[in-house]
Amino acid sequence: MVLRPAMADLLVLFGGLMLGFGSLGSNYRESAQLAVVWSMAAIIPIFFLPVIVDQPNSLVARALSFFPLTTPITMMMRYASGEVATWEVVLSFVVLAAAIWVALKGSAKLFRVGLLLYGKKPTVPGIWRRLWA
Repeated sequence: MVLRPAMADLLVLFGGLMLGFGSLGSNYRESAQLAVVWSMAAIIPIFFLPVIVDQPNSLVARALSFFPLTTPITMMMRYASGEVATWEVVLSFVVLAAAIWVALKGSAKLFRVGLLLYGKKPTVPGIWRRLWA
């Protein structure tokens, strides 16, 4: 199946995002709460399951296919439900690969900020200031 590697890509994307945001927490509980936001994003396609299964080429299904956090799950549902154009599969892989690259680069910066802020409560302005410095 063509879409099977997409699940590994999804794990890399979410792993990178969770690592970066989890590193901002000052303890385990706080880190887990920051990282869970990305886990919740993975279930977005489940809310649109009837639309994706009934109309795999609808605007909603296509939009979710090209949003990096929902790409792998949505494309697998669309692929199983109906005909998906090859260019859509390729474009979704390209979007996902670009998102992985951006997520890993951003997470590396967040990890560095998390190390610099060790013991302090991170604030959004402080994080932005250190990210772009």
